[in-house]
Amino acid sequence: PHSKPAPDGILLAAKWMNLDPKNICYVGDSVMDIQAAHAAGSTAIAALWDSLVKPEAMKAENPKYLAQTPDDVWKYFRSWAQL
Repeated sequence: PHSKPAPDGILLAAKWMNLDPKNICYVGDSVMDIQAAHAAGSTAIAALWDSLVKPEAMKAENPKYLAQTPDDVWKYFRSWAQL
């Protein structure tokens, strides 16, 4: 498999779990994570709580959701599950 930003890791995990990559939310703290999620056709969630993360660079990759804290990820999952 190729490393990120290639989607190989996400696609392999989806295959192992018998999931459609479109039904996966991928949480990442780097631009390459968001690019990999997009390339896999998955929902990209930007984890912005680490001090090394560059929020503007992450936002430029157009993630579906920007999480300021780990709890924000759970809030997004709960709202997504209700759709």
